[in-house]
Amino acid sequence: MNPETLTDLGAWLCGQSRCLVVDGLPLPLCQRCLGLYLGGGITVLWLLGSGVWRRGLPSFRVGLLQSLALIVAMVGGLHLLDTGPRWRLVCGLWTGHVALVWLVSAATHLHRRRAGTHPPGWRPRDRIQGVLALPFLGLVALLLPWTARGSWLLWSCAALSCAGLTLLGTVVTLLWLLALAARPGALRRNAGLQGAAPPGPAPGTGRRA
Repeated sequence: MNPETLTDLGAWLCGQSRCLVVDGLPLPLCQRCLGLYLGGGITVLWLLGSGVWRRGLPSFRVGLLQSLALIVAMVGGLHLLDTGPRWRLVCGLWTGHVALVWLVSAATHLHRRRAGTHPPGWRPRDRIQGVLALPFLGLVALLLPWTARGSWLLWSCAALSCAGLTLLGTVVTLLWLLALAARPGALRRNAGLQGAAPPGPAPGTGRRA
């Protein structure tokens, strides 16, 4: 495949400044966008593989930790602090991860509430995985510049595949949220049915003493 084709394709997703260089050529995504889409792609696979996507919003402690990670990532995203490629990568990785977890979790939570049920919540192992995901992605950011060697075509296809997976997961979840928002009365109807008293026996049909 022509490198110019992949570079042009990446230009639709990224400004392509400060890219990692592999085999003498810059990758089609900048360091921050590479982290963003890689983090999102890894998160989509984790949510599907572990079944966490069915369990609603994360626990308070996991959500708090993710909030702190997102605040740190925003410091890098707003260029308030820039210490180099690994910093840009970890900011992107954390942003992609937290954004996908919150988006999918919110859609599942809303779906359950619309159905009149409560989400089951994250299991202990889900909470452990949610906590360990952030340092794992930090480790990926540390190792990625060192391991980015070999075939430019392979790395470029991998980067754009993660971008496609992230965008696909985001679009599907947003369409799900829009479909749920189009049914605002479902939750109220279910709540009314659950709160209604069961019908009593018809007059004259009760057992005689």
